[in-house]
Amino acid sequence: MMRRLAAASLLGWLLLKPTVALAADPAPPTPGAAPAATGVSPDQRARAQELFEKAYADAQNGDFAAACPKFRASQDADPKTSTLLNLGNCYEQNKQLASAWGAFKEASVRAAAAGRADWAKMADEHIAVLEPKLAHVSVVVSKEADVPGLSLTRDGAKLSPGERGVPIPVDAGAHELTATAEGKITWSTKIQIVDAQDAKVAVPVLQDAPRPPPPPVVVVPPPGSEIAKPVAPPPSYWTTWRLVGVGAGGAGVVTMAVGTVVGVVAKSHYDAASKQCTNHVCPATAATAVKDANSAISTAGVATGVFIGGAVLTAAGAALFFLAPTLDGKTGQLQIAPSVVGVHGLTARGTF
Repeated sequence: MMRRLAAASLLGWLLLKPTVALAADPAPPTPGAAPAATGVSPDQRARAQELFEKAYADAQNGDFAAACPKFRASQDADPKTSTLLNLGNCYEQNKQLASAWGAFKEASVRAAAAGRADWAKMADEHIAVLEPKLAHVSVVVSKEADVPGLSLTRDGAKLSPGERGVPIPVDAGAHELTATAEGKITWSTKIQIVDAQDAKVAVPVLQDAPRPPPPPVVVVPPPGSEIAKPVAPPPSYWTTWRLVGVGAGGAGVVTMAVGTVVGVVAKSHYDAASKQCTNHVCPATAATAVKDANSAISTAGVATGVFIGGAVLTAAGAALFFLAPTLDGKTGQLQIAPSVVGVHGLTARGTF
């Protein structure tokens, strides 16, 4: 009853626009009669009624772009011939001529089946007006382009093989055609259609898609086997510390030897000069001996300094050599102290 009242109010639209064909639902069944088995739930019917009323309000305001989707949703929820007539009219007012033609075609068939000759006549009149204005698109696929698994779509809707080469009515505007197949590069094109235009689109032979690179080969060792890991070479015994220590120690030994030789020579000169004097008292004729003795004393001092420097250098070289890290990562300990035995000397002890 609600749909009938809403549809009846649409007759006002019909009166305002005589060329617009709108119709009401059939009269409600006789009270007490068994309801027809439509398969539509009360919830669906209520939703359809609400959508229909909203669509009618949009149409009354001239907003056909908003009204048409609501009429379509109402028809999907509760299919009725009257809704189809309103939907076709809405499409026609919104310049979607192919969609309007399709809605009126379906309404004509349903009206004739329901015994509503007046509705069928109304739909057929619109069909006759629309058909000369329709735009058509034919999608042509040659034998070469018809590869296995070829799939065609128009504006995202899949085209069945039976539609190939057939002029299909389409609304004016932009349309996108796409062709895909396994192992092929996707092809697509966009066309702009106007009313009463017949367009033909030929699908080209799809190019082969580049083959993906082969997967990497993974070698799995057999159970129980182990892949040998590279073994790093052992560290060299002659590390930088040890080489520097040997160099320093060698230089220290040579320096000590030079100091020793100079000291021996100085002592020899001192002893020779001392023979010319008695109890450290030299006669006037032994002036040369005094000079030689003093020179020997000075030389002996230099020799002592050189010897001590060589000893220190030798000790430093020994420390570098013995304190260098060993192959097991440990370091040694070295202690050097002056010797209490003799005039000159060093004592070294440690753990390595």
